[in-house]
Amino acid sequence: MGESLLQRLTASRLPRPAIQPVSQCTLLVDAGSNSSAFNDLMQSILGWMERRSGRALPGPAHDGKSFVIDDIGSQRTEAISIDTPRYWAARIDDADKNVPQRTWTTEIALAPQADGRVLFGTRLQCVSRGQFVEFDASVPSFVREVVESGRAWLDGINISAEPMLVESEDDADELCKLLWNGQRRSDVIVFSLPENSTNWADTIIPARDVARRLAGAAHVAIVSQAASFRLTDQVGKALSVYRQAVRTYRPGFDPALDEAAAHPLGLPNRIANWAGGPQAYSAFLINQTLNRTVSGGDSQRQLPPFLEAKRVAGELRRQTARIEGESDRDLLALAEQEIRDLTSSLEQIKEEQESYIVLADQEREEAQQQAEQQRQSNLFLRHRISLLESRLAQSAQPEPELPDTLDGFEVWCREHLSGSVELHSRAFQGIKKSQLDDVPLIYQSLLLLRDFYVPMRRDGGDAAKAAYDAKCMHLGIDEQPSFAGAGWGEHGDTYLVRWGKSRLLLDRHLKKGNSREERFCFRLYFTWLDEDQHVLVGWLPSHLDTRAT
Repeated sequence: MGESLLQRLTASRLPRPAIQPVSQCTLLVDAGSNSSAFNDLMQSILGWMERRSGRALPGPAHDGKSFVIDDIGSQRTEAISIDTPRYWAARIDDADKNVPQRTWTTEIALAPQADGRVLFGTRLQCVSRGQFVEFDASVPSFVREVVESGRAWLDGINISAEPMLVESEDDADELCKLLWNGQRRSDVIVFSLPENSTNWADTIIPARDVARRLAGAAHVAIVSQAASFRLTDQVGKALSVYRQAVRTYRPGFDPALDEAAAHPLGLPNRIANWAGGPQAYSAFLINQTLNRTVSGGDSQRQLPPFLEAKRVAGELRRQTARIEGESDRDLLALAEQEIRDLTSSLEQIKEEQESYIVLADQEREEAQQQAEQQRQSNLFLRHRISLLESRLAQSAQPEPELPDTLDGFEVWCREHLSGSVELHSRAFQGIKKSQLDDVPLIYQSLLLLRDFYVPMRRDGGDAAKAAYDAKCMHLGIDEQPSFAGAGWGEHGDTYLVRWGKSRLLLDRHLKKGNSREERFCFRLYFTWLDEDQHVLVGWLPSHLDTRAT
């Protein structure tokens, strides 16, 4: 009988909800002419909520007062108002019209600022109590309406729901200011046009559609061919975007430190052949961008959850009642109501946290599986490359012809160094600034690493070490520890490069010449990536700062 009761209880228990964050936006909104931005936004949001709640909002709602709607036949709709400091927050649960037991929860917050503008934030969550069904991430429609009003600011710039058109070199410089903005929290997605095209609609996927669907959550720009050249001059070819490619510049962009992979690049051929076609790539790009708006560690600090606002409002209400001398009976009633609200809030918070933990575990497991698959693939490819390199060495292939110019340097590196020596984007910037007279020495030093240093590190042995030393002597090159050691931190990020999620120290360098004149002094700073079994070059061909300089 006990087992039968347990089975009945288990069968009747509702499945725990899966709460998945979808998107989050935080904007500053200007006041309109002869009106209050705070009241304008609140009335617009209340109208949007009323259309979804299933019944008319109570009269005090439009006066900015707190209210709750949880009647049968309506969707739970609630707002909290705090007078000092002024803060208004709302939340609505909107049942999905097509997927049973799925609800979209939208939280909104408004807070006036000292300069007359209003901090406006939204958070969208998907709550699934039944079978989980995949969905495309989105932003609430009223956010786009706010952006289209022309009064919204994101990352310090006035935004619209249309792509920024970056046509001239001056426009490109303004785009670079946005990319380099250390306070930027949002992605910048930059589309480029095909060669010789002047038609803004010639992007590989419709940039206008992406901009409208990401309005308020990210920046979208289209660069002309002339602007693309200017962008390349500013950030380097490895971190630029051109020939109909699409690049997403993440916050914290720094071309002096970042590897190209830190700011994902979509090549036109890859997008055209994407599973499901370019339209599927567009959905992927939007989903990835919106997912980043809710994945940051400070997302809840930027926009406190509605339940937190509700808790604070309850505390303030009770404190005000005590100051105004209300009766013990009234104070007790307020305390009991606050306890009920806290109990309900704690249960909701517990559900959210459990869902976040499950999601985090799933994402971590998927990431670990992908990382292991990638590691195994890299091991296989590394073994293949090693075999091919050994066969080439045994067949006495002629040395590649060394260019006497740095034109086409990146192409040469891809053709001759892949699999053994990788150049960081910062190294390509160094090449662009090169004043070295002995250009062939640059190529010789890279081949030295490929043909002698890498085999020495991979295979070891006295013979490999002797061959490497002999080649260094032949070229007149010394290999030494970088002048970093305990004092590298004195030079900020000079000796550091970002690689994946790590910051790597350029702990070794090749050197020739002691002159401080860049025409006659050669340096190449690098580090050995033990897991990947190849060299990462972070800077060449000039000297990096030391205490002596």
